[in-house]
Amino acid sequence: MYSTGEISAYNSGTGGTGGTSGLISSVYGTAGFGGTYSNTDYTNTFNAYAINSLYNSTTSNTNSISTLNSTVNSLSSTVSTLNGNVSSLSSTVASLTGGTTSFNSTYYYSSSGRYLYNAGYSILPGGLIIQWGEMRNDDGTYGFPYTFPNKCLSIHITTNRTSAGSNGTNHAGNVTNSSFYAVLDASTGWMLAIGY
Repeated sequence: MYSTGEISAYNSGTGGTGGTSGLISSVYGTAGFGGTYSNTDYTNTFNAYAINSLYNSTTSNTNSISTLNSTVNSLSSTVSTLNGNVSSLSSTVASLTGGTTSFNSTYYYSSSGRYLYNAGYSILPGGLIIQWGEMRNDDGTYGFPYTFPNKCLSIHITTNRTSAGSNGTNHAGNVTNSSFYAVLDASTGWMLAIGY
């Protein structure tokens, strides 16, 4: 191609922008964004300002997505913390609310083969637990109706009789969170235990 003026994609000419019959017939600015173009159209293009604007917009969107991802991660962490707080609060409410969970039931302690009759337990507000039961198998190891989560604080043994005992023994020993050994001054008696 020979020209005495400038040469551009528009063709050659003597003006400031070349001719209008070259490879490129139209150069669009940002106003051309969103237009309708053909995938086989090779005669139209965008100027450097429009391409740079598109780049800046893409970079800005990428940064916005990164910020949103960070925000989502932060919110997820906050939700996880809130769920933990709700669970802790639920446990606290349950502890404060308390409530009797069993009345007049029979509890079998497999380790010794002994039963507690008419037994039960009550969880009081604040977590204090009271347990009771009737023993009908003389001396031996009995299981509490409810395993104390922390500790048995006290246990009282009473013999079932209407006259003076011959041995004068109503003792408890080997007390754990789940069982106790009772020494009775008769064949039957009762126990009352307190713990938390």
